[in-house]
Amino acid sequence: MIVNEEDNYGVYKIDLEKFSQEQSKWQHDNYELELNRDHYLRLYKKKTERHLIDSVKYEFVNDPYSKRIRLEKDSTHHHIIADNPTLFRKPFNHFYYVFESSKYGNMFFEKD
Repeated sequence: MIVNEEDNYGVYKIDLEKFSQEQSKWQHDNYELELNRDHYLRLYKKKTERHLIDSVKYEFVNDPYSKRIRLEKDSTHHHIIADNPTLFRKPFNHFYYVFESSKYGNMFFEKD
């Protein structure tokens, strides 16, 4: 799969199959990300109602096969979006981002 800019835009939710059921369910019920065309990644807290908790500007980086995001560095960002995510591609138009949280470890966000 080759990921282009257009593929990246959208809402990302926690994948329930890549981590322990209890932890991934809790993360899924509490957090989601959105990548917008304005080049801001927005992190939302979903419990009770969806509300913005942080945002960070991003740019696209070209690697040999895909466009992935790189976040602006800022130590004040929420622990989930403090570092650049890793893009993982799978066959048949499927990919996901892994964010390394200092509190939760790896968080697997898949496009909704």
